[in-house]
Amino acid sequence: MGGWRKISIFLVLFVAFIFSFFRLLFFLFYLKNAPLFAFLDGLRFDFFVILPFWILPLFILNFPFELPKLFYLFSLWWIYITILVFVAVLIFDFVFFGQTQKHVSVEILTISSDWDFIFKSILSEWKYLLVFLIFGVILGYFWYKLTKINFRKPTWNLPFRIIYFVIVVALILLGLRGTLSSKPLHIVDAFTRGMQYGNLVLNGVFSIYRTFYSNKNLRNRELETNFFGYDEDISILEIEPKFRSYPFKKISNCEKNNKEIGGSKQIMENQEYDIQKYNIVLFILESWTPKYIDSLSHENWGVTPNFDKIVKKGITYEKFYSAGVRSIFGIQAILTGIPSLPNLPYVGHGLDGIAFRGIGDIVKKYGYKTIFVQSSKRRSYRLDSVAKASGFDYVFGMEDIRKEVGLLLDYPPGPPPHFGWDYETLVFLFRKIQSFGEPFLAVVFTGTTHARFADLPKDFKKYEHSEMGLGGYLNTLFYSDWALGEFMKMAEKTRWFERTIFIFTADHPAFTSGDFLERFHIPFVIFAPSIFSPERIKDVVGSQYDIIPTIADLLCLDTEFSSIGKSIFKKTKDDFVFVSDGDIIGAITNYGFISHSTFGVVETNISGSDLQNLERRLLALFELSYYAIMNNRWF
Repeated sequence: MGGWRKISIFLVLFVAFIFSFFRLLFFLFYLKNAPLFAFLDGLRFDFFVILPFWILPLFILNFPFELPKLFYLFSLWWIYITILVFVAVLIFDFVFFGQTQKHVSVEILTISSDWDFIFKSILSEWKYLLVFLIFGVILGYFWYKLTKINFRKPTWNLPFRIIYFVIVVALILLGLRGTLSSKPLHIVDAFTRGMQYGNLVLNGVFSIYRTFYSNKNLRNRELETNFFGYDEDISILEIEPKFRSYPFKKISNCEKNNKEIGGSKQIMENQEYDIQKYNIVLFILESWTPKYIDSLSHENWGVTPNFDKIVKKGITYEKFYSAGVRSIFGIQAILTGIPSLPNLPYVGHGLDGIAFRGIGDIVKKYGYKTIFVQSSKRRSYRLDSVAKASGFDYVFGMEDIRKEVGLLLDYPPGPPPHFGWDYETLVFLFRKIQSFGEPFLAVVFTGTTHARFADLPKDFKKYEHSEMGLGGYLNTLFYSDWALGEFMKMAEKTRWFERTIFIFTADHPAFTSGDFLERFHIPFVIFAPSIFSPERIKDVVGSQYDIIPTIADLLCLDTEFSSIGKSIFKKTKDDFVFVSDGDIIGAITNYGFISHSTFGVVETNISGSDLQNLERRLLALFELSYYAIMNNRWF
């Protein structure tokens, strides 16, 4: 092995040691309760972020043929510069973590407005700056000596040098992904074993790189985030003083919850709401839209007969809305309660370093089995890691469904739906519930109703089928409704059916007219005929952000969590829900809506004092949410 190859191995190990040294500092000063295995797992994240900057130098240093020395010198000095940058970022991240208890991530997207904060942070921590300067000088001296070494020519025979080079390239490519799965490592993958573990696994270079890379296409326009100030936001939103530091923190009290739910009209006559461990099955139905559900639209599409029966026997909220117009925004709202805001990434693509308590974490304390099943591939939207970070112990996707269930129907030849078959997914879910036992919280995210719409058995073709048209959507909706009905038939025969609360909603609507309200309107039904009487709620608005608080109420949990929503049982006619779509934020109430660019009203159907009041509440919520996320004041 030639000298240049030896030095490349040494440099990789040297920088890995630097990252591990900072990880040790985090452990000693901030994360003493983190599992020690995080040190080993962290190496994946270290190499992942080192290699993109070192591809060319490592390629040159390990090239099987001798190159001019100038090439090697360039590689060495480039590596020296990147090491200094790595160390500078690691130091800044260490200081930043001490102030915010999170690694630098989403802040990089608004760096143009944070230079003052950065410089003040550096100057206030002059001792770290001094250490960095001394390190740079000493390292530079040794680097200069390193470049003067007269390395020998390669000592291996050419065939061995080529084999070695191929192995190095393969290792670099593997390191650039950090995983053997279909999608490369991201911040959320660090938090699959808890917040402390994830924070120790991560390093600031990785969190900045992945956040910036994944969100480089964000327009990052000038966004107004300062309206009234923190104290006035608290006042406008009527947040209790005890929650001032963590403004969206909620405390769920079992005795109080039981009284409020038990005293509501939704409860069966002369029946108390029994405090016991009810099960929850939450259906997130891909693209299900009230407009095409006959029991909600009062039309005659004829494709949702099973869901129509559920609506007839359930508690149906007719004014329920999605957090946004994409699946991931709905998933984020449902699993974490964290809002999707303009110019900020979503969970799984950068918004992962803040402390939050997902719905799985909330119920596990009470002995619940937590199951998350998606009809799509596990790494779709990185939902496997998002679910684990939200506290789900058992996470499954298309790969598991294919292996265990296979295909149960005689589907036509041709490409299957990109996001999986719903019937097989629900059969798989049923089997897992039967296997794991009670009590359980199971969340299932279906996918057949997502365009492109796959060809279906002829029994499901009520309309002229097309891959992207309304006919294809209605046919897949008919199929999905049938699959849902089959699941409920199986569930009705089990011992756990009468102790289970089924919640039905969607990720977002589809095939809407473009009307603002219709773009977010989704179904929401609570179905538990042995527990609740049927009712149609027409004068209360709700959203996906209300689902975590509602589940906490339904299960009668004494617990703490954060969400911008609140239990659907505690909502009043005056409440509003927050929605977002790209650069636009909005508020929807029982009496109207407003959409806003943060600089002014874009669209509304209300006026006068109602408009002014709703605008103040919307902007206060946005400002406070933005502050809580950027300053790790979520939970």
